[in-house]
Amino acid sequence: MSRRLAAGTIEPVIVPRYWAPASHSPPLVETRWQSYLAGRTSEAAIAIDLGCGDGLRTQQMPHHFRQSIGVEFRHQRYQQALNQKQLFGSSAEFVQADVTALPVLPTASLLVVIGLLHHLAQPWLLLEQLAELGDEMYLCTNVADAPEEAYDLSDATEVCGWTGRWYRESPTNGYGGVEPYSFWPYGDSLRKMLWQVGWCTYEPFPLQRVGKFHRMQLVCTKGGRP
Repeated sequence: MSRRLAAGTIEPVIVPRYWAPASHSPPLVETRWQSYLAGRTSEAAIAIDLGCGDGLRTQQMPHHFRQSIGVEFRHQRYQQALNQKQLFGSSAEFVQADVTALPVLPTASLLVVIGLLHHLAQPWLLLEQLAELGDEMYLCTNVADAPEEAYDLSDATEVCGWTGRWYRESPTNGYGGVEPYSFWPYGDSLRKMLWQVGWCTYEPFPLQRVGKFHRMQLVCTKGGRP
């Protein structure tokens, strides 16, 4: 369905100027997600929450889907998700796995990717995998459309044909990416990236300012470039 995008080890060509901790999901992000989720109910559907963290968001999904699966790489966060499952008696399932090398998962009616994509060095590779895994995707991610003085972002650069900026991660803080740097595409580049790997998008919410960053929330469905 889509052409294979360039892979390989990517090293930042421009070192970010400053350091700052990663932002976590603000209340407005969760409010928008809840308003989207409220309209989804299907006893036959499967939802997969990628980068689920402590699993709280995944715990909400059994009310709307027949099967809900959370995927988390960090062991501590994965254990927190299991503890939450036991505490709430939830039917949600959890898998400890690297999202850049996903295990075999069932085809999903909905993929949830909130606060994950902007922690990856090669986000286009995950988007391409997900185009083969699910029918619809709710995506919330930071993009490079931030003021030039925004902390911890490099100058504009191009990687594998995509325009964006490098961000310095904090692999040891338990919340940031596990690689030293992540790549944030500009909003227009992200839209093209999604289309290229097989997703059509619409944006039910306007671009959101989170501190000095900009965050996009998109709903993606199958139907990008064949």
